[in-house]
Amino acid sequence: MSWRIGQAAMIAAAGLVATASGQLFELQYDQADEDRWNYAFNATPGVRTISPTFGANLMDGFDDYDAQLVIGFVTEGDVPNGLGEGRYHVESLTMRAYVANDEQFAYDPTYDAFGTYLDANDPEFTPDEDPGRPVEMYLVGYRPPFDIEMWMETTAFGGPPVVPPAQGNRFIFAGTLNDSGEVIDISNRLKERFDARPLAVGRTDVAPGALVPVDSEFVFEADLCAPGLREHVAAGLDAGVLRFTLGSLQPATQGGDVNYPIWYTRENGLAQLDGLIAKLEVRVRVGSAADLTGSGDPNDPGYGVPNGAVDSDDFFFFLDLFASGDARADLTGSSNPNDPSYGQANCTIDADDFFFFLDAFVEG
Repeated sequence: MSWRIGQAAMIAAAGLVATASGQLFELQYDQADEDRWNYAFNATPGVRTISPTFGANLMDGFDDYDAQLVIGFVTEGDVPNGLGEGRYHVESLTMRAYVANDEQFAYDPTYDAFGTYLDANDPEFTPDEDPGRPVEMYLVGYRPPFDIEMWMETTAFGGPPVVPPAQGNRFIFAGTLNDSGEVIDISNRLKERFDARPLAVGRTDVAPGALVPVDSEFVFEADLCAPGLREHVAAGLDAGVLRFTLGSLQPATQGGDVNYPIWYTRENGLAQLDGLIAKLEVRVRVGSAADLTGSGDPNDPGYGVPNGAVDSDDFFFFLDLFASGDARADLTGSSNPNDPSYGQANCTIDADDFFFFLDAFVEG
């Protein structure tokens, strides 16, 4: 590591400057561009005015997350796309969605482990410590022949069998990132007995356990440490569209009472007038990972704002972030370029981040 330390000293002393295309974007979308009720029995995909989310928990032939809602926002034209995933660095992301049914399901602000859904006689059963079931936000994954560019909100639900219900075959699905960096389908996490960390659990302004009123806003503030969140956003911005999935596991029965959330979609004219269509807020830094500030003076308006140049101001700004444990210094999970976690923030600030910054600084 001594050569690395020497390299850092030379960089600081020389005050090197490298050109880069860097900018800070604070995006606000007041209405989704896509919203798809992702449900096998949906005869009008992409054009419904409301979309329920519910579960078919532990039922063979059905996904546990039976009715999902895919929400998408087109970012092309608002953020430069096609720069390569490594040029997008998300700093915050919040999505909002709005309830279309009145006091038909209980609010639960906490994630529920798979064991809480099992039969009480099951060895892996664990009691649920609070009433209700949460609404969860996940990234999306795709099954061939579809990918982020080919899939549309009106695309067919899934492959064979042609006649639904069909377990584990939807073309776009609620997903999480596994240890190998692959997006895996969490739609049957109860049957497969594993827990999946959501990007966010929805929060609203009622007491836990209370019934949720119509028009309630659910806020999904993304956990930047959730597996795949930063990679997913970077890939989406590179392609020009961000998509997420809402899911909930309140069980539904045919002909039974509605005890699950129903959401407004962008096709709902009254909801549009009232501003009750899903929204998105994203703060993202675009350009070199080393382009962090336009000034070294904390009193300068450019302090902490990338300016398209990598110079000594960025170097010393990063040192301040690193020393204070600021989340913006979290740049990588490894300093080895051959490691899959290289360039992927891991919510740990350590020497790997320091040396990764040096690499990005030299590269510009």
